Amino acid sequence: MNRHAIGLTYGLLAGLSLSLGGLIVRLLGAETDIWQFISWRSYAFAILMFSIAIWRLGSLRAIGRETGKLGAAAIPIALVVGLGQIAYVLGLQNTLVANVTFIVGSAPVFAAFAAWLVLRER
Repeated sequence: MNRHAIGLTYGLLAGLSLSLGGLIVRLLGAETDIWQFISWRSYAFAILMFSIAIWRLGSLRAIGRETGKLGAAAIPIALVVGLGQIAYVLGLQNTLVANVTFIVGSAPVFAAFAAWLVLRER
């Protein structure tokens, strides 16, 4: 598979996952406390990411080397991603799934505006 086909496959899987995410959060979130749900979701995400990293890099030592290359820049990135995940689940819990999905879908517009404003990109 060439890189373009791999990218399209990942994009398709991302869209499918995000589309089903609201439904899953609503179905499972009704059964448990929302913070318990967020914790289990985070644990599952961490296990998945470490599994993929070990599969791609081969060892925990290699993961440590690659993570160390990021330096201090990794901390704000991790905090923003974590806050985004928590806000996503809380948003789904407190409003319509369609509203949250529309807002998340508009993220590229906000990213483009921020890149224009902060980075001076066209």
